[in-house]
Amino acid sequence: MYNIVSNGYGLALSNTANDVIAFVTKASGDTLQDWYYNPALKQVKNRGTGLCLDAYQPADGGAVHTYACDSTIANQQWKYDSSTKQLKHSVHTGFCLDMGSSTGEAPNLWSCLASSNPDINNQLFSLKAAVDNTIVMSSFSLVLTNVDSSAIQFQTAKNSLNQQWRFDSTTQLIRSVGTNKCLDAWEGKNDGGVHLYDCSTNSNQKWKYNANTKQLQHASWTGYCLDIGSATGETPHLWSCLATTHVDYKNQQVILN
Repeated sequence: MYNIVSNGYGLALSNTANDVIAFVTKASGDTLQDWYYNPALKQVKNRGTGLCLDAYQPADGGAVHTYACDSTIANQQWKYDSSTKQLKHSVHTGFCLDMGSSTGEAPNLWSCLASSNPDINNQLFSLKAAVDNTIVMSSFSLVLTNVDSSAIQFQTAKNSLNQQWRFDSTTQLIRSVGTNKCLDAWEGKNDGGVHLYDCSTNSNQKWKYNANTKQLQHASWTGYCLDIGSATGETPHLWSCLATTHVDYKNQQVILN
């Protein structure tokens, strides 16, 4: 699974709505920016919509959208050239995915450009591995889980997107893969509430992982950490970060798997 990221502009390919694609600001954990590339089938499939990248007009400016995946449809055949960093169409020979402009609102098909062409940045892409984590309270062997669109709990491990999280150390957001919402602590105090909320630049959503103490610390509410709340994990909350020697330190000891 990959993010398809423009080398020149840092934007990521997203299946923004129905069959529409666009290059947008990269957002860690957004399944609409996650793509499966199958070199054998030559398909590029979006994780969020389950649709495949499809180019049905073999011409400069030709339309590219997403469509129901079908390995027999020639329009959905692509190959990534790791030497030139271009996503080339396998059937419409000589054509590549092109951003269309530096802002990327309307990607299209365009003749594959030489590396010396002044517009080559419109066709240079990297396939960057998209990594999901589980957040495990190690002493209890329980996994952080979104139980509905806003509530969280620590539960036993299961094979579910509701237990997959994308942590972006740059934006400091922890995004639920299952809901595409972010971990949000809106009360900087002991027993302060923690839930999921629409991802934004709000300081309530800023976190940092301390790999030395194994604590998930709030980056804005200084001195507070994610805490399991109880041995059964139904009510995680914010609590003063505890020393590793504290008897209840285990309530905050988190492993990112």
